Amino acid sequence: MTENRTGDADEGITGAVESAKGRLKQAAGALAGQDSLEREGRQQREKGEAQREAEQKEAEAEQARQRAAASETREQREQGRESQDSPPDSAGE
Repeated sequence: MTENRTGDADEGITGAVESAKGRLKQAAGALAGQDSLEREGRQQREKGEAQREAEQKEAEAEQARQRAAASETREQREQGRESQDSPPDSAGE
């Protein structure tokens, strides 16, 4: 499951860059009185924020998957101990 982590981190970085570029365009558009450039900048900023949010959610999901796997491992280990600790079934005697 961790094979995509590099791609996810790249998406987060790309999101930060897109957001920064969008802010610059938005400010430049506002200063120059160019509504279309300001709109484009706002859209680019929002796209970058969405990419960063998606990366954050994916990181949270990965942590949840790791916790679930660890819990599963503990549960299996406990079940193995319980079966070793139980006395043999004497119903056949």
